This record gives sequence, C-alpha cells and structure tokens, in this order.
Amino acid sequence: MTLAATLFPKRIVIDEEGKATNIKLFSFGRPHMRSMHLSWLSFFIAFTGWFAIPPLMPTIKADLQLTPSEISKANLTSVSATILARLMIGPLCDRYGPRKAMAGLLLLGSIPIGLSGLVSDANGLIIVRFFIGIIGASFVPCQYWASQMFSSEIVGTANAICGGFGNMGAGVSYFLIPLLYNAVSTSLLPHQAWRVTLVIPACLCILMAAVDYFLGDDCPNGAWKSRGSYPVDCDVEQQGMPQPSSDCDSIQTDKSGDEKSANPKEKSSKDITVSASGPAQQPSILMDLLVQIKNPAVLILMVQYGCSFGLELAVDNIIGEFFHSHFGLSQTTSGMLGSIFGLMNLFSRASGGMLADYV
Repeated sequence: MTLAATLFPKRIVIDEEGKATNIKLFSFGRPHMRSMHLSWLSFFIAFTGWFAIPPLMPTIKADLQLTPSEISKANLTSVSATILARLMIGPLCDRYGPRKAMAGLLLLGSIPIGLSGLVSDANGLIIVRFFIGIIGASFVPCQYWASQMFSSEIVGTANAICGGFGNMGAGVSYFLIPLLYNAVSTSLLPHQAWRVTLVIPACLCILMAAVDYFLGDDCPNGAWKSRGSYPVDCDVEQQGMPQPSSDCDSIQTDKSGDEKSANPKEKSSKDITVSASGPAQQPSILMDLLVQIKNPAVLILMVQYGCSFGLELAVDNIIGEFFHSHFGLSQTTSGMLGSIFGLMNLFSRASGGMLADYV
C-alpha cells in the first residue's frame, strides 16, 4: 500500500475489532480520526505549556537573578517529574481510559503553569517547574489513545504522527511565547509581562481538557466502559454509543482470511454477542507496574527511549538560553532559532513510525 493510500484514502476501513486499518488524515470523523486529532492536539498543547518557561528564561533569569546552576536544577526537576508521572498515568489509562487521563493531566498541569507568575526566587522556580513537568506525561495517553483506534498494521504510523505533531508544541512554544511576551510587555513592565504571558498556555490547557472530555471517544465503541462489550457490527446507536463516521467501511475477516461484509442488516441477531460481565477486573496500579518492569523488552525500550527522547528534552530546555548567552541574540530571535529543533518533529518522528510499520 502506498503512502498516499495509507494517509489519504477515500474511506476509512475498520477491522473486526473496530480499529481503523488506514488513516484519513484530513478527516475529523468519529470515532477514529477525531480521537487521533484530539490526541496529538492535546499533546501539542501540553508540550506548549511544559516548555513555556524556557523561551522566556533570559527575562526570568534577569528578573529573579538566577545562576546557571539554578537554571540547570529547574530544568532537571522538570524532566524528573515527568518520569514519575508517566509511571503512574499508564495504569490510569488502563483503568479510566485515555480521554479522561488526558483531560485530567491537562487540568492538573494548567495549575502550576498558571501560578508560575507567583514565583519570586530560584527555589520557587525549581518547585513550580517540577509540578509543571507532570504534564509531560501526556505522551502516554496520546499514544494509548491512538493505539485504541488503529490496527497493528498502521498503529506505528498513527502513533508516530500523533507523537511528532504533539512534540511540535515545544517548537511552537519557542516561537510563540516570546512574541506573546513582546505583545504583553507593551503595556506592562518586564517583571510583570512574563508572569502574565504564562497564563495564556495555562488557559489553553484548560480549554483542551474540556474539548477532550466532552468531544472525544475512548475507543471505537465510544466510552471506555463499553470497550469489548459489543462487536463492531452491532447497532451501537441504540446503546448510546457513536456510530462509525460516514467515512468508515466495516470489514470482517473470516478464518480463511477473506473479507466479508459486516453490515448488521445482513447478519442475524444470533451472530451478535454482548458481554454481561463487562471489562475484566483490573490489577492494582503497583502490581501492574511491577509486571511490566520485569519484562526485558520493556527495559530495552526504556533505555532506547531515554537516550533519544531524553536528549530532545535536554535540548528543548536550554536551546533558547544557549543562543542568547553564547551568541548575544535577543530573546525573540533565540526563540525563533530554537523553535526549528522542535518543529522538525513534523516529519522526523512520523518517518520513524512509517518505517516501523514497513519493516
């Protein structure tokens, strides 16, 4: 299948589990494409909030009289917090679904972002950046959400697009936040302007959380509690769950591998089974974490991800201040140059997912 056929088909085709086998990138239809776009938009807004402070570090450094060591400690705590938060948010996604997990993270992260203006010294900055770092765990529900909507043959591409588009939030933050500061500083002193500027990404996080909660679907069947309770080809509209969008064609594969129609009108009621017990009992969060950490494959992926994405986070935290202090560039120019690094996720991360699906 060509790249164009994978990303720009005329219709979305879903398998027997209700997961899409292709991506209609410019569609916002429920449930598959709307969930995909909400996942990366949420991650995008979260990253914008997470990295709202570094683009303003030249101004904040002068205002709070920060030393390079104190700035490094603030950057370190920001990344450390997201490590702990990601360990917790995964099991919460399993239990409550990616939609609520994402909305909850955005709401929780908006609080320290909005309160950053109350910081008056280095210790306050270190503490507030630690709590802001919690929002970095939004990567987990972002990927989890996409994985619920797309089949194994295309999920790598879907996850990479969502992750890459979301990661661009750091680049957009470096580009946009200094411009917002410049606009605000026309009416306020620098001491006040950077504090007011940080309220804007906090408001965006709250708005995105509301959009996720009220407009998103956890899985192809709608709400998280309905996952696996109904087959794809049953009349879910009567159960209060969303029908597949008009972009979708349902297909079902029999044991011989041939595709057959999954139109509910063509199937008798005896072919439809409904689980009365609902989802299986979930293990405790601690036990779930222990089971996963013992898996060697998980440990290998942890090391690989830490080496790659950890480097990206380190650069995202310091690139603007580096250009400002080493080359004497203005805060705005430093931010624009630094944004290029984050904006490269538009294609770099997506290409990795496409390659993974191919090989």
